[in-house]
Amino acid sequence: MAAANVSVAVRIRPVKNKTGKAVLHSDHHSVVVRNSKDGKTQEFCYDHVFNSADRSSPSYVSQESLFDTIGNKVLDCAFAGLNSTVFAYGQSGSGKTYTMMGADNDAGFIPRLCDAIFARVCSCTEPNKAYRVEASFCELYNERVLDLLRPGKYKNLRIREHKKIGPYVEGLTTLAVDDVEAAQTLIAEGIKVRAVAATKLNERSSRSHAGKSRGQGASQTLWHLVLRDKSPAPSTTTAIKAVSTQACHLRCFFFFFF
Repeated sequence: MAAANVSVAVRIRPVKNKTGKAVLHSDHHSVVVRNSKDGKTQEFCYDHVFNSADRSSPSYVSQESLFDTIGNKVLDCAFAGLNSTVFAYGQSGSGKTYTMMGADNDAGFIPRLCDAIFARVCSCTEPNKAYRVEASFCELYNERVLDLLRPGKYKNLRIREHKKIGPYVEGLTTLAVDDVEAAQTLIAEGIKVRAVAATKLNERSSRSHAGKSRGQGASQTLWHLVLRDKSPAPSTTTAIKAVSTQACHLRCFFFFFF
């Protein structure tokens, strides 16, 4: 498919209820599903289709394969000076947190991206080129913004909008991270204080939009990395203008769980 600013992907997870099969067929860009009520079928097309329903299948898409397809494109955009967003959406128990965070010995999208970021930073051979990576972690829960890196101090932050940088969370903790281990430590600390509630679909699931209809709170978690260019300031007016035009002083990553 042609390159676009927004790409949509769907991931097919293993079926919990073996009595029915909603997905009849899938390839790299389309899915054919069956309506359980009337038996009718319908085809949906996406930029990417990742079939992870059966590990024994030759077409099974692992965490590594998924990252190779999407993660490298996100990195390329970010290191080119473009803001990049990965937005995970689905009902409770659909595998959002597994895809983004992973499980034991099976890292998800965000840990793999952290590895890749620092690998690129460390492998940079351009003279006078340096980067600074900053991280923040927050949760929107019951219409309140909680700072997951300082949960006891900041319990209800405000979302503001800046005329240049756009929406931001006022007072949100931002910490410099020097390596992938530091980033993973911050992720682990934030995960510990996330608002987690048992639901009928997934007892370890974060409270999601599905929980809202049952009287539970809705929870969305944001992991945010900022990649800053720490290169020395240009020595000439022409170079300064070039740097300003390329806006290479600020690169952002945004990751959402829903």
